[in-house]
Parts: sequence; C-alpha cells; structure tokens
Amino acid sequence: MKSLLNRMSIIQLTLLSSAILTLFILTLLIQNLSAKWHETVTVKQDIALISLLDALEKVAHNHAVERGLTAGFLGSGTDAARNKVIEQRRKADASIQNLRRASS
Repeated sequence: MKSLLNRMSIIQLTLLSSAILTLFILTLLIQNLSAKWHETVTVKQDIALISLLDALEKVAHNHAVERGLTAGFLGSGTDAARNKVIEQRRKADASIQNLRRASS
C-alpha cells in the first residue's frame, strides 16, 4: 500500500481523496433522503389514523347523546323530546357515514 501511495502524484492523491469524499457524501445523502421519505410516509399514515379515530369518537359521542335523549323521551314522552331524539339520530347516522368515508 505504501509503495502505491509513493508512486502516485499529489494530483492523483487529491483526485482519489476527492472521489472517496464524494462517494461518502452521496452515501450520506441517499441515507438521509431515504429516512425523510419513510418519515413522510409515516406522517401520512398517522394523519389518516388520527382522522379515523376522530370520526370514531364522533360516532361514539353522537350515539351516547342519542341514548341520553331517548331516555329523556321515554321518561317524559313529549313531542319536543321526540323531535330532539329524531334530530340526534340524523346526526348519529351522519357521523357513521363520515366514519365509513374516513375508513375507505
């Protein structure tokens, strides 16, 4: 190895070290770009999951409100209470449709 280095000129050694440095920098660049790409994919998946969980929470909330309003209607039996239950059922059905859209 020492004899090989002794036979090379300063310009050849400079070109060789520049080529090695360039390869090293390109390797680091490719690794960094790959990591950023995987991070982007993971962030997109996280956003989709959060949207799905939000839609699921809204379904649970609307159905819980509907159960409460139904209990109130069964206790009182008034038309106003019945209309509240019907309106809440529409909201609950809309939240289920939203969940279906988010899951597909």
